[in-house]
Amino acid sequence: MEKPGFLPCRRVEVLVDGPLMPRIVAAAEAAGIRHHMVLPTLGGLGGHGRWRRDEVTGTTAKQLFVALVPPAAAEALEAALAPWIESYDLMVVESDARMIGG
Repeated sequence: MEKPGFLPCRRVEVLVDGPLMPRIVAAAEAAGIRHHMVLPTLGGLGGHGRWRRDEVTGTTAKQLFVALVPPAAAEALEAALAPWIESYDLMVVESDARMIGG
């Protein structure tokens, strides 16, 4: 049983190269997602090795799209992103969440 004031939802996170973020946001909007955050990243280690944000040389940093959405919107976004996962080297994470307020 859900606690009063908690809304069950899905948390969707998409890690992508910065210049591709407008495409992720457009796909989210097309899936009915109206509220989201785009966060900068500092660096990490993935399947292609280490990467980091480098403001001195202008190296493109990755960005993180985060949204808390109804399950149907998460499924619609997942379907929209599926063709890009390999070609854009996206990392998509989806999990159950509970939102208070918002």
